[in-house]
Amino acid sequence: MPEVDRHDRSVDDAVRIWKAGLAAVDPLLIVDRGLLERIAGRRRSRFTKRYVVVGCGKAALSLASAIESAAKRNPDLLEPSSLSGIVTVPKGYRDTLPKRYEFPESISVIEGAHPTPDQSSVDAVNRTISFLKHANLSSDDCVIALISGGGSATWAAPIDGLSLDELVAFTDHELRDGGDIIRMNVLRRLLTKFGSGGLLQFTGAARVEALIISDVPTSDLSIVASGPTHLPPAGLSMISEGSYPMVSSNMIALGNQRAKSLTGAAVRARVTHHLLADNRSAIAGALREAQEVGYPTPSTLHLSGEARQAGSYLTRMLTRLSRSHSGPLAIIAGGETTVRVVGSGKGGRNQECVIASCREMDSTTRKMVVLCGGTDGIDGPTAAAGGWVTERTLMSLESRGLLVDAILDRNDSHTALSKIDSLVLTGPTHTNVMDLAVCLVASD
Repeated sequence: MPEVDRHDRSVDDAVRIWKAGLAAVDPLLIVDRGLLERIAGRRRSRFTKRYVVVGCGKAALSLASAIESAAKRNPDLLEPSSLSGIVTVPKGYRDTLPKRYEFPESISVIEGAHPTPDQSSVDAVNRTISFLKHANLSSDDCVIALISGGGSATWAAPIDGLSLDELVAFTDHELRDGGDIIRMNVLRRLLTKFGSGGLLQFTGAARVEALIISDVPTSDLSIVASGPTHLPPAGLSMISEGSYPMVSSNMIALGNQRAKSLTGAAVRARVTHHLLADNRSAIAGALREAQEVGYPTPSTLHLSGEARQAGSYLTRMLTRLSRSHSGPLAIIAGGETTVRVVGSGKGGRNQECVIASCREMDSTTRKMVVLCGGTDGIDGPTAAAGGWVTERTLMSLESRGLLVDAILDRNDSHTALSKIDSLVLTGPTHTNVMDLAVCLVASD
C-alpha cells in the first residue's frame, strides 16, 4: 500500500520553516527591554505609580507572562511590585501555557468562551470592569491592554438592548457560512460592551498602552478583538441591513445607534497603540529560515478566500514555478481562508486547504510538499494546527478508499489527514497572527 513518506527531507524542511515563522511571533521574544522603555516612558517627567494589566485573546496569558518576566529583568524601567491585573483567555488556555513561560504571579487569569461566546464571556467583561473600578485609576497610573485574536469572543458582553442569544446566533451563522474575521468584527465591535473603544470608558485618567498581536489581514487594528481601545472615527459609515441578511433589524439599529454615540463620545483616554506582531512578522521569520535551509529566493503569496480554492491555487503556482526552475524552490503564503460548512465531517480551513492542494499534484514529476497551519495551533474545531501533503498523498488516500472530492464535500479533512499521519500538532501556541503556509519543491 503506497504511503506518504513521513521522513522525506522536504517535509522536515517545511515543518522547520513553518515553526520558524511561529517563533518570530513568540511574545517572549517580542516583549523586550526596548518595548518596556516605550511603555514605561524612561524619559517621562512623572513617575508612573502603578501598571494595571488587562487583556483578552489567545495571546493574553503569554503576553502577561512576558511582561512580568521582562519587568523582573528590568526593574529600573518597570518595578514588578507595581504590576497587577486580570486577563481573559479562551477556555482551556489557562492550563496550556508552554513550559518556557512562567505563570504570572501578579496578574489573574480567567477564561471566556471561544469561538462562540457564552455567559463566561459576559462574566469576564464584568470581572474586568470590576477590577478597573476598584483600582481607582489616576493620571499617575498606566493601563497595559493586551489585545489579541480571540478577544471578540472571550470579551463578549452584549450592549444594552441586545441579548447574548442574539450575539451567539450571529457568531454561529457567520462561522458556518464562511464569514471572515473582518466581516464579523465590523459588526461585533458595535454590539459588544468593550468593542470600539468600550474598554476606555473604564480606564479613567490613566495612560493606556495597548499591545496588539494582530490576527487580521489589514492595517486596521480596530478589528482585532473588536477594537477595545479603538474609538470609531468620526463620520463612520452606518451598517445596512442588506450587508448582513441574517441579522435582525434590531441588531443593525443598535449597532448604528452605538456607532453614533461613540463617535461623539468625549473619551479623554491617553492611548498609544503598539503593533507587536502580525502575519507579516511570521512570513518574514519563515522566509529567513527557508533561505537558511537551502531555498535561496522564496516567493510570497497572500492566502485568502475559500480554503479549497486557495489550496488548489498554491499547488498550481508551485507547479508553474517548478517548470522553469530545476533547483529547490519555496513559496511562503500568509493570511486566512474561510470554509463554508455544508458537511458533517471534522476539519478546519488549513486542513481543507492542503487536501484540496494534493489533488492538483497528480501530474507533477517533482517532489512537493504543501503545509498549512494556524499560528494559534488550532484549526477549526480540531486539536490540530493544520496539515501537510506531498505528491504521494493523493495515491495514499485513494488506496484507503478516501476520495478528495468526497472528503471536501463532507468537510472531513481532519479525519482523512489523521489516517495518513499528516497533521500538524502543536497545541495552543499562545499567539495568533492568522495562518502560514509553506510550499516546497525539492531539488532535482
